[in-house]
Amino acid sequence: EEELELRYFVPVVRRMEAVKEEFGAVYWTVETDKGRTEIVARNLRDNIQYLSANRVLVTDVEGNRYEFADVEKLGSETQGIIERSV
Repeated sequence: EEELELRYFVPVVRRMEAVKEEFGAVYWTVETDKGRTEIVARNLRDNIQYLSANRVLVTDVEGNRYEFADVEKLGSETQGIIERSV
């Protein structure tokens, strides 16, 4: 059961607090349905999966996955970063 919980643990990003790009990495400070956290992702082209037009799954440097349920609601800066990763 513990392994299944870890495998299917995918926090959903509800609100963006801050975002910055630096040296090929993206740093997001976000509020998820599981609490506040910082997501660090490198090489978004390889670590982002589109689930639909506005819904994406981001894998961070530690292998954790986060769902951005509606990218349009998270601000233009995040939208731009994600759009550039295509």
